[in-house]
Amino acid sequence: PNKSAACTAAHRKYLLAASRGISQSWDKQYINELSLYAPAGPYRFDLPGTWNYRTAAYLNSQPVRKALHVAGAPSAWPGPAPGWSYSSSYAACNDRAPPGTDS
Repeated sequence: PNKSAACTAAHRKYLLAASRGISQSWDKQYINELSLYAPAGPYRFDLPGTWNYRTAAYLNSQPVRKALHVAGAPSAWPGPAPGWSYSSSYAACNDRAPPGTDS
């Protein structure tokens, strides 16, 4: 879709301000996606001893999953699972939104 200049500028400002959308895989991220207040750590969730590994282990523990009411959820944190998709339900920068859609 052909986006407006204002939408393109807004998207670029968001990426700049949010460390590329609080990326979990961008190697130049500068905001830690786990705390939002700490510098980014270039560590995978499957590397024992790292902040990301410990956080994933904590959030996947049964007491925490039970407290968050996701004990029976099929996928573990972090997600989403393969095959997951997202579509915008708002008009902001969504050229396919019907007229009158909330923004």
